[in-house]
Amino acid sequence: SGVGGLTVLREVIRRLPNESTIYLGDNARTPYGPRSDEEVRRFSAECLDELAARDVKAIVVACNTSSAVALPLLRLRYDVPLLVEAGLGAMYHLVIVVRAAPQERIARLVRGRGMTEAEAQARIAAQADDAQRATVADVVLPNDGTLAELSERVRTLWTERLRPYEESIDRDSNE
Repeated sequence: SGVGGLTVLREVIRRLPNESTIYLGDNARTPYGPRSDEEVRRFSAECLDELAARDVKAIVVACNTSSAVALPLLRLRYDVPLLVEAGLGAMYHLVIVVRAAPQERIARLVRGRGMTEAEAQARIAAQADDAQRATVADVVLPNDGTLAELSERVRTLWTERLRPYEESIDRDSNE
């Protein structure tokens, strides 16, 4: 993982203080984004092999590129469930789905990852569809615009819903 993984790690440590953690950041080969899909799959599998050899209870893949490119393979290799596909939505207090129209997702994969349109369509087809995601979602954030627009939607969600929810839980636990 990268810097985003450190944020996830801090939250895991905060919420599970009695668990041991291992942080694996593949700093020697970052960034994964411009690498070929084959490299990303190989590097991701090597990282998970290392963690699996340590008999870990859970693995968090906090790298967007690895999640997008390698997670389907890793899921088969390590039996790692995806939230929607594995029916795990009910296990979480809040499920946030970030959604873009299929044509926008295809365009982004073609433009950003250098995929053919057929490769992009195949990747999208291998994942849960929008209706399945919407079924488990508490919140759906549209992502058809700019990164700045999505960032503003996330800030609004944090300010108006997530922070008040966390504060409510903290108040209840202190009473």
